[in-house]
Amino acid sequence: MKSIKNNHIFKVMIIAMFMALLGITFFCSKEKKETEQYQVKPRKTQSMEPVIVKIEFEPPEPTSSDDIKANTTLEDPRMKPVKFQYQWFVNGEILSGIEGPHLEKQHYKKNDKVYCRVQAKRGIYESKVMKSKEIKIKNSIPRITLAPWEDVRLGGRFHYTIQARDPDDDPLTYRLVSPLDLGIKLDPNTGEIRWNTRDIPRPEPAEINRDTGRRSGEGLDESEISKASTGVKRRKQPPSIVKIVFEVSDPDGGTAVSSIRLDLTGEGGMPR
Repeated sequence: MKSIKNNHIFKVMIIAMFMALLGITFFCSKEKKETEQYQVKPRKTQSMEPVIVKIEFEPPEPTSSDDIKANTTLEDPRMKPVKFQYQWFVNGEILSGIEGPHLEKQHYKKNDKVYCRVQAKRGIYESKVMKSKEIKIKNSIPRITLAPWEDVRLGGRFHYTIQARDPDDDPLTYRLVSPLDLGIKLDPNTGEIRWNTRDIPRPEPAEINRDTGRRSGEGLDESEISKASTGVKRRKQPPSIVKIVFEVSDPDGGTAVSSIRLDLTGEGGMPR
């Protein structure tokens, strides 16, 4: 009997301890919730370090005649004040003494490869260094300089040398575009234009109807053409104004086109 009584007491004690543990857990949980209601969660603070997200070149495909500008974009463009430090590289070699966003054309030539590295600084905070894409310097088109010329009267001789240069120091070739039917000659290697206006081809004279003053068949239907009387012949007049169009090209396909305007009446000409 004594053993049974002891077992009963032991069970009661275990149950009491379990209930007490539940009460303590409930109380602590409630107290934690009440405390959390009056706590303010800390806000996520903005990073003080500037972050570079993009570097773009202007122009995007520069030639040896262009200066290059690097435009750098921050993740938060409102972040101020920020200073950018640049390092420029040409064919993998760093250019010393250039720390700004501009790179002048005398530092590179056609087919050179250019890129830069940029770091943003805001007080004691610094961004990670970002490398731009690498660009290849494109071919430049030839440059033509039109010097004044002297007009020539019909029947005289005209001589003119085209002045052109290539920014990449490539050899140039010259080609006459128009007119091609007046006997004008252009040297493809020197750019020298020679023209004896006496070489202007004389067109076949048109037959003029005595009665109408028109060329035979002009403005007439078939029945009238068959009735047209024998006419006199009148030659076409040569042009009084001639525009000579030419192009200058380099071996890489760069081409510049220009022109000169000749007044065969001898009234004087200027570049146009």
